[in-house]
Amino acid sequence: MFQAWRVKIREAQAAFEAGRFEEAGRLLTEGKLQSYRPGQQLSLQVAEQMAGRAQRRVAAGDTVAGWRDLGIAAQLADNHQAVASARQELLAMGLAQAERHVKDGQLRAAGACLDRLSN
Repeated sequence: MFQAWRVKIREAQAAFEAGRFEEAGRLLTEGKLQSYRPGQQLSLQVAEQMAGRAQRRVAAGDTVAGWRDLGIAAQLADNHQAVASARQELLAMGLAQAERHVKDGQLRAAGACLDRLSN
């Protein structure tokens, strides 16, 4: 008999392959599929993609979506190098943005940037 967790991992794999990373991540975490080796491997793959997308989104100016993607990646594989690198890069980008606001005299905007970084 085929175990139910294998079916869920296949669903998560299909979502990942279709580029639906949030859905894949949700399936992996809700179903506790990370306790199985195939789930762990897929979690790392999804986390890598989410971390990369987070960096691209922040670079394009969509910081909210970038940080949301990084949060999902961290849930899946917080200790993974791609997640740690993305977190460092996003923090550096956020600090640079806050610094630009300060230089332009936009202190409220700088404060808002720093608030986002602290969450």
